[in-house]
Amino acid sequence: MYIYAKAVAKASRKNGDRKPVLRRLSVRVDKYNHKLDLESRTLILKIHEGIETKLKLLTASERIGKYRDWSNYEIAVKVIFQEEC
Repeated sequence: MYIYAKAVAKASRKNGDRKPVLRRLSVRVDKYNHKLDLESRTLILKIHEGIETKLKLLTASERIGKYRDWSNYEIAVKVIFQEEC
């Protein structure tokens, strides 16, 4: 997410310093920086130097059941703003 935001800011400087617009926020997180709890539908992300944040997963229970025995190395997180829903 940081790399994408940095690229958008750099591009806006080249375009006459117009206000940058982030259209998508997504990130890939490896297994060392997240904990997925399917029972409570939460994702715990390690952000920076011991700081963690919890995200509530918004998905159907059928979809959650599909991933119960799934062992993952990396997870993709996409932020969807209310306007897009």
